Amino acid sequence: MGFEYEKIHACPNDCILYRKEYVNYNHCHKCNASRYKQRHGESSDDEEVKKGPPAKVVWYLPIISRFKRLFANADDAKNLRWHVEERKCDGQIRHVASSLQWKKIDSLFPNFGKESRNLRLGLSTDGMNPFGNDIDVYLSPLIDDLKVLWEEGMDVFDAHSGEQFNMRAMLFCTINDFLAYGNLSGLRKAFNGEREYGVAPKPLTGEEVYQRQQGITAVFGKYQNRPIVKNIWKKRSVFFDLPYWSSLEARQCIDVMHVEKNVCDSVIGILINIQGKTKDGINARLDLGVMGNKTYLPPAFYTLSKKEKTSFCECLESIKVSHGYSSNVKRLVSVKHLKLVGLKSHDCHVLMQQILPVAIRGILPNNVRKTITRFCLFFNAICCKSIDPLKLEDLENEVVVMLCQLEMFFPPSFFDIMVHLIVHLVREIRLCGPIFLWWMYPIERYMKILKGYTKNPHHPEASIIERYIAEEAIEFCSNYFSEVNVVGVPKSRHDGIWKMLRGTLQKKQLSFVLTIY
Repeated sequence: MGFEYEKIHACPNDCILYRKEYVNYNHCHKCNASRYKQRHGESSDDEEVKKGPPAKVVWYLPIISRFKRLFANADDAKNLRWHVEERKCDGQIRHVASSLQWKKIDSLFPNFGKESRNLRLGLSTDGMNPFGNDIDVYLSPLIDDLKVLWEEGMDVFDAHSGEQFNMRAMLFCTINDFLAYGNLSGLRKAFNGEREYGVAPKPLTGEEVYQRQQGITAVFGKYQNRPIVKNIWKKRSVFFDLPYWSSLEARQCIDVMHVEKNVCDSVIGILINIQGKTKDGINARLDLGVMGNKTYLPPAFYTLSKKEKTSFCECLESIKVSHGYSSNVKRLVSVKHLKLVGLKSHDCHVLMQQILPVAIRGILPNNVRKTITRFCLFFNAICCKSIDPLKLEDLENEVVVMLCQLEMFFPPSFFDIMVHLIVHLVREIRLCGPIFLWWMYPIERYMKILKGYTKNPHHPEASIIERYIAEEAIEFCSNYFSEVNVVGVPKSRHDGIWKMLRGTLQKKQLSFVLTIY
């Protein structure tokens, strides 16, 4: 039934995987490391060593067989064509299918675009990465599967329509935090610390990036001598092995979840002057001295006084929200120490978009308060579920004006890379559709589940893969027992709620329940 995984031996120095042309090798041809574990006094040529455990193992879940089971469920097969048959088309950007990149793919590859059941995939590499820059070596099995899905496809039975068809798939984009963004794309840190006087460069197209990476030789492995590259690319991305990758405009998307959290931490840290988190300190003032400004350390006009901090924290502590809307805000506020503690990504999301503009009313100068409020409204606008494409240009202009106003109040140390990334978000909405369909909230939640599968701390990947396979098999088989009562799984607390609603009260409560969901 395809419920399997591949156990692949790897070079202990991350040079190669022992597959394809290297499947029968006993030593890495790059670093000469043994494929197998060796004890003290043993030689890598001993027959007993070759029969022993491998030095390093990776586990890979083939994705091809899993798409067959996706279409084997009639409900899932129906949902996979929702964007064509049921999506509301009113000129608003409501789905990735409304994006420019989706439409460009349809025009460049019409045979792929005309079949609504062909899949466009998103890829996230988050949670754990022990391989560093050598992750391209471990992505090679996935790249091979993606090539097959693009060039040949596979015959799949559609349980909804009751017919067999050839399904193809492509990688639409990747979504990661900023560190993984640089690792996957091959970008290196190129800032030289000097003041920039040039105009903003135009974003590079996929073809331009592909041409610039053509002459770079990718060398992988911990102890390999990597060639010195004088441009901003440290390697040729493995994704350019996909035939269509250079045709895409947005290949690695910026994750709004991490950007919003870092910006929220910076804003709150500089307002409350939280030690260790504020961007305004001695080094920041010394930078101002280098720029010709005053360097003494009185409180800045945007720094809240003790009375204002108390008012700010008491306001946050008094806020109550609906169940499931966010964390309990009261638990995040320490009125005694006048700071916020334990902020998670979603807490920052709620603070930036809903609560912060309320909490700062009356405790900041008008110009600072209005600019921060505009900052919050910008995040609120780009995270909407439907966006008017005619307003995207106004949002692009708005973010530039807003950042220029913030530069008039906050020190240069506030404007780190995360604040800079905001100027690119509207462009990615235009190219890839609404943000809520490609940010990392669902990915982070699922990574928490996967990490919970680890029962053997010495072999976390093996624990995760074994339990995932077991869960996948159970879920697939349970589709054939939909009429049977499930043992050991509690029912939803909302079951039967509709029967309890009566009369006019029924309409009011029904409206409230639908609003939550």
